[in-house]
Amino acid sequence: MRAVPYSIWMTDYVGGHITGAVNVPAELWYSEQHVDSVIDERVAGRDTVVVHCMFSQQRGPRCAMRLASRLAARSDVAKPAVYVLRGGFTGFAAHYRHEQDLVEDYDEAFYKR
Repeated sequence: MRAVPYSIWMTDYVGGHITGAVNVPAELWYSEQHVDSVIDERVAGRDTVVVHCMFSQQRGPRCAMRLASRLAARSDVAKPAVYVLRGGFTGFAAHYRHEQDLVEDYDEAFYKR
């Protein structure tokens, strides 16, 4: 499976992220042009896209819906499956933060503040 994780962060991306995740700030997802450029540059050719934010309760799901909507509106690209990571990065990191091949730049102090 050729998947790409998308991190939807504001400033919290610096506290750690899923290895290989593409950081696309939430405010950029409001622009159709920007979403289309993400599709063209990063999504094309992928089977799966996983979107998340800190908890995957607001930003991540909203951006995943935006991505799925733009994919559906376009007839010129394949339609990968779009998922939201349950529990967001916080849930993922709770299980995998010590796995260097899964989490990069994890800063324990960032999450204790």
